Amino acid sequence: MNEKEKRIFTLSNIEIRAGTEGSSQVIEGYASIFDSPTMIGDMFQETIAKGAFAKSLTGKADVRALFNHNWDYVLGRTKSGTLTLDEDEKGLKFRVTPPDTSWAKDLMIS
Repeated sequence: MNEKEKRIFTLSNIEIRAGTEGSSQVIEGYASIFDSPTMIGDMFQETIAKGAFAKSLTGKADVRALFNHNWDYVLGRTKSGTLTLDEDEKGLKFRVTPPDTSWAKDLMIS
């Protein structure tokens, strides 16, 4: 039986910015920080190396930002332009414009 591997981690330095008149709010920050050891579910330690995301970013993969890893709650998507991803010296930076839904509004408030 193939089971999906689920990884949960804490994002830090997240910013929520109010949009200007007529535009939406955005969430941005780092989804992964390079060379920073992280415990994965008390099972093993993982360290992400610089360049780890380069192939996915240049391959134009259709990446989705999910709320709580739930496919029913897509915050943004690279294919639609509501999610942008960039790899810099620090890590994988993201910027997402959440949808105009009640659950996304609740998330932005919390």
